[in-house]
Amino acid sequence: MRQIAILLFISLYCLTGFCQSPRQLTKQDSAKIEKQTKEYLALLQERLQKETFPADSKKKMIITFTLDTCRIERIASEQMKIDFSTAGMSNAVNELNKQYDQLLNTYYQKLLAKLKDSDKELLKQAQRNWIQFRESELKLINLLSEDKYSGGGTIQTNRRSVQSLNLTKQRLIELVHYWMDVNN
Repeated sequence: MRQIAILLFISLYCLTGFCQSPRQLTKQDSAKIEKQTKEYLALLQERLQKETFPADSKKKMIITFTLDTCRIERIASEQMKIDFSTAGMSNAVNELNKQYDQLLNTYYQKLLAKLKDSDKELLKQAQRNWIQFRESELKLINLLSEDKYSGGGTIQTNRRSVQSLNLTKQRLIELVHYWMDVNN
């Protein structure tokens, strides 16, 4: 009886799609993900509009940032559900990093636009310094992911990508906080 129950469980598990193999994303997958993400974001925006925030004057900025980041995170997550191979995850994280870098540039420009002309150079210098830090940090991450330090494996590519992504996310959050602070 116990063996039948186990076989039944395994069969149901596989039938519900949990035993699927990773597969490459198709254009249809991407279109479906984009459509579902737009629908989700519309509902999220509606829900956020009804919320009260500790700083209601910053509500629009918070909602905008939340929707911006939620969109790219959700797309990457849905892509990885379809292609959860090492290469598929790497592609999704690299695209996510690219999208976060674009957001970083967008919010950098928003902050820059809020500063007086005489103060803009300080932000520009800070950003140049951060880019130099990021490049140095990435060199260290690459070194430490070499076989002689990490033990190797294909997962090292994903680890490097995620660490790079985390650096970009952290800087984006810092810039968003600065941007919100100057919008009093």
